[in-house]
Amino acid sequence: MDLQGVQLATLNDVQISQLQEAEKKLNAGRQGREIILLAFTRES
Repeated sequence: MDLQGVQLATLNDVQISQLQEAEKKLNAGRQGREIILLAFTRES
């Protein structure tokens, strides 16, 4: 059970870093859309 726990922890570290990278990309896209929406709402 100890070995399985270590393997899971290693996999989780890799998965967490991949999720964080994906989250950064999603957040960057979201911020871009929010800026565009703010520009539109200010003009109208």
